[in-house]
Amino acid sequence: MVKCNGNAVGGGTVYFQPKQTGKSAVVGKIGLGVIDAQGQFTISTYGNGDGAVVGTHIVKVDRGSGPGCDCAMNADRELMQVEVTAGEDNSFEIVLPEKTRRDVRAEQAEADEDDDEED
Repeated sequence: MVKCNGNAVGGGTVYFQPKQTGKSAVVGKIGLGVIDAQGQFTISTYGNGDGAVVGTHIVKVDRGSGPGCDCAMNADRELMQVEVTAGEDNSFEIVLPEKTRRDVRAEQAEADEDDDEED
């Protein structure tokens, strides 16, 4: 579940990016899940709903074209690390941080780019 100020966040995308460990340059494929209206998501990596690859992941959330919320939803921001274990339920609660000035500026710049594309 994805939450902002204690409430479920609807809309956006959750990314599970495998974290590189050791000297290996090879990491698994990024998994992603669309956040539903109740803040729930299911990660898909190679097939629909198959979950994330086993290992440590950096979690990011992007609001996409959704309405967003009062918290930071920026795909460039690392929110937390989670460990995905084989044969486990692997349910995670993602609590979004408050927006910083940098987040607000990034959202405004993105909105300005969208306006330019429409012209």
